[in-house]
Amino acid sequence: MQVEGPGTLRETDGPTSMYYILDGHQVIHCPDIGQWINWFSTADRRVRLTEIGCLRISTVFLGLNHNFSRNDSPPMLFETMVFDQDTDLYQERCSTWAEAEEMHAQMVNNAIIQVRNADSMFVHALLSPKTT
Repeated sequence: MQVEGPGTLRETDGPTSMYYILDGHQVIHCPDIGQWINWFSTADRRVRLTEIGCLRISTVFLGLNHNFSRNDSPPMLFETMVFDQDTDLYQERCSTWAEAEEMHAQMVNNAIIQVRNADSMFVHALLSPKTT
């Protein structure tokens, strides 16, 4: 499969395997595992990385199809994860670079809201009168 335009995939080489590479932002099906290994070992697969407070939002190209359902749905090739220190808190996957950028932006917006709410609760707790 390969990306025809932003957010679209089309079948180009018969039955899909699990291996994919990037040509720029274009996803390309890679039936040759040797070619995939060579590409994967040196590729810059990062789409975005954002840090907000103690949260880190990372979006990467996986290179492997993580859609394990056996239906006609598109391959899941990109992943956005939210980490707090070294703990993964949340994860979503999508099919295209454009979707990955959008997914990352949504996660960043959600993280900003969560950090603001946590900061607000912390400040409120600090300023609340102590009851004993």
